[in-house]
Amino acid sequence: MRERREARAGRGRHEGSPWTVRRRAAILLRTMPVLALAALLTGCGAWPGSAPESPLDEEAVTWQYDEASRRWYVPASVMTQQETVHEALPTIEPTLGVWTEGRFSDPGERIAMPAPDDYWIQLVVQLDPQATQSLIADSVGETVPADDVAAELVPTMEHAAATCEGGWIDAVEALRMSDSSAPHLGTGAMISLAAICPSTGVLVVSAVDS
Repeated sequence: MRERREARAGRGRHEGSPWTVRRRAAILLRTMPVLALAALLTGCGAWPGSAPESPLDEEAVTWQYDEASRRWYVPASVMTQQETVHEALPTIEPTLGVWTEGRFSDPGERIAMPAPDDYWIQLVVQLDPQATQSLIADSVGETVPADDVAAELVPTMEHAAATCEGGWIDAVEALRMSDSSAPHLGTGAMISLAAICPSTGVLVVSAVDS
């Protein structure tokens, strides 16, 4: 795990981008429930920021740069399409899930063909108690410092993950689909972080296209 980077500060904002965001999810908030993830899916009040009404409306995107994770992301682009969650994590059965995606390089730079590993995706999903215990049983049992989890996630996903009482457990190996391949999502993206919270059943995953 990489060392904790400096606290988030001075996040830049960039408007306009060649990057295509699939579509805006209506993320709603109300009084904070037990899990922040559930609040994102069941609350009442719009997620702050702006996102395009359609994938083709590229100029409507507002980008921010997160210093801690060194990623460009769209604050309003927190998606709730469960088919994407299940496609990315086919070996588990999450009950809820949100995800977002973005780039490592500045989206404002005119790059004819960005490298595949310039794109990333992050997911925060809720597992039921049985699935949580099963994933923990398949893990190597190593803990992941909360600072490492926070440093990897962009602010929107960090908010969804909330805090983990008792600490995070490394779940990278538990998500490995076969002994002959590196840990990756069902979409092929290579997993850089996977951590499960035993006390809440929240699983956070960060992956990079390859």
